[in-house]
Amino acid sequence: MCGLVMLITKSKNGFTQTQQNIFNSLLYLSGGFRGSDGAGAFVVDNTGNVKMAKDAAIVHDFIRTPEYDKLETAAYQDGWAMVGHNRSATKGAITDENAHPFVIDDKLVLVHNGTFNGSHKHIKDTEVDSEAIGHALLEEPDVAEALKKINAAYALIWYDVENKAIKLIRNNARPLWYLEIDSSYIYASEECFLDFVIKKFSLQPVQENGGPFEIASYHLSTYALTKEKEVEFASEKIDCEYTFSQESYKYTGYMGWGANDYADYTPNHHANMRVYKDMFTQVIEHSRDHLPKVTYSDWIEVKKGYEHVKNVSVIISDLIDEDNKGNRSTKSDYIMVGHTIDGTNTPVGFKLYSVTLEEAIMAVDKVYSVMVTSVEWKRVDELYPVDQKTPMETWPGVSFIHGYGPKEVRVHEVH
Repeated sequence: MCGLVMLITKSKNGFTQTQQNIFNSLLYLSGGFRGSDGAGAFVVDNTGNVKMAKDAAIVHDFIRTPEYDKLETAAYQDGWAMVGHNRSATKGAITDENAHPFVIDDKLVLVHNGTFNGSHKHIKDTEVDSEAIGHALLEEPDVAEALKKINAAYALIWYDVENKAIKLIRNNARPLWYLEIDSSYIYASEECFLDFVIKKFSLQPVQENGGPFEIASYHLSTYALTKEKEVEFASEKIDCEYTFSQESYKYTGYMGWGANDYADYTPNHHANMRVYKDMFTQVIEHSRDHLPKVTYSDWIEVKKGYEHVKNVSVIISDLIDEDNKGNRSTKSDYIMVGHTIDGTNTPVGFKLYSVTLEEAIMAVDKVYSVMVTSVEWKRVDELYPVDQKTPMETWPGVSFIHGYGPKEVRVHEVH
């Protein structure tokens, strides 16, 4: 679950301090909740040139590097767009080279949230599957035809150097949210990130019905930079859905959210990666014996119930010592595991940052109000094997809520 953020200014004179602060806030939030295995960003100036920096570091450290300072300077001077990424590694070691963005032949710069269903080697033998997507987009000028080869969950933002155009698209498997204000076009992987900057910076959306809005899946959006340093915007729905081969899988049909986004669960996925770094994966391993089984069709109903809910009441049943230190005096990050108390008993996970083990233990068996960031469903073969010949709607998996901002609730306030 990587994080994408982007800000495009409507000015011809570079970023303002406020615009840079908005972008930094979004990148910081994205790193805190969607990816801690690497951070990166690139700036496109108002003549179409690109500057980039990336590091296998948490965002807190990345934005304090000299390289990021140079990006900020470039944005102030004559920046047109700034794109950021926080990596949650799924394929490829956690290294500087494997952090996003990826530069393909100096012609394309790409960031990606998502992962392949299976191997990506038939496209390009790269260590990270996201880089292979960049090669596919570069080698096939028709975006729709390129994406038909991509058997993956994706939200993509890339810069076409030759045509001086930023392009973005998502499928049903990954979110991407949008907000327009007087000075900027702003994007983020989470709606709540945009809600946060609206309140923090007193932003006024220009749309009549406010915002943020989730961009429509399979719609290709393009921001093109003209010779006059103006921005031309276009958006169109394209036919780019990947479908399985009937000969190979004896199954055809819609292969969007669930089929492309299930977890190929392997406890030691890579020897050189942190095991169980993803909150969802950690909760599965920690709570595998009592996770409720939810079919994909049932999950759709669960998700609908939370789509417009900002927070849920949760009772905390356990915690995970992320560093496995067991030291009661050393401060660390702990994943708190619980479930909603609204009748669905949906599993919930959120982090407590920089607390002692003693403080984390004290949180168990208490009720918290937790802000909902996303409602996820995963097909986990090791827990619930399925026959791929059967309709996806019947596949069993696990429903899970990601949350943040826990506030303890007194029992009488819940009832």
